[in-house]
Amino acid sequence: MGAEFSESDESVRALLWESEQGKELPLLPDFTESFATDISGCGVIVGRVSTTKRLRPAAWKGGKGL
Repeated sequence: MGAEFSESDESVRALLWESEQGKELPLLPDFTESFATDISGCGVIVGRVSTTKRLRPAAWKGGKGL
């Protein structure tokens, strides 16, 4: 887990590492950046999503935002 910097739009995107490759997690609607911080035993990834004015907790499972 973690994030990567996207040079194309200068934002940070949540990332999950699987089989030595990073898989970008989808942004939640109306947010421009995301960061993954932990994963539960049942596969739920937690982190945060943000804009320049808002920040909120986020969760993903099976490659989709919850």
